[in-house]
Amino acid sequence: MLEQEGHVVGLEGDDALVQVARTSSCGSCESKGGCGTGALSSLFSDRAITLKVANSLGVRAGDRVVLGISEGALVKGSMMVYLLPLVGLLLGAGFGQMMAGQMLLDPDLMAAVGGLGGLALVFALMHRRQGRLRARGEFSAVLLKRIELNPGWQPVRFD
Repeated sequence: MLEQEGHVVGLEGDDALVQVARTSSCGSCESKGGCGTGALSSLFSDRAITLKVANSLGVRAGDRVVLGISEGALVKGSMMVYLLPLVGLLLGAGFGQMMAGQMLLDPDLMAAVGGLGGLALVFALMHRRQGRLRARGEFSAVLLKRIELNPGWQPVRFD
């Protein structure tokens, strides 16, 4: 289970709105100063994102929490976002080039058109399936625990 700390910023029905800081592995890399990826991540790393998660722990606004997502969901999500569009692009380009030979058209142009068509088809299928995946909650983060800043801390009474 991958974990990330967050801060509850509000409640919406039975859900908690949790704000988490975007993190990147570029912060720990030794060549972060001379890397293009490190430069790009520095543009976006200061921004926080807000996630809507089921309030299974009864948290309130202001609470610090730990969110979790399974490694399997992360791998499946990564494959959907990176691998499927690439496969659609390559298969579409191959199909376009194959059709160009039969229709006596420019193979490069037809490969480009077919590749874009395959990519668009994959994105349309992913968009259509997104509602079902969201309903199942397979790729959703879950609240794991509430963080107590100082366990045993009691407010001081001045009577």
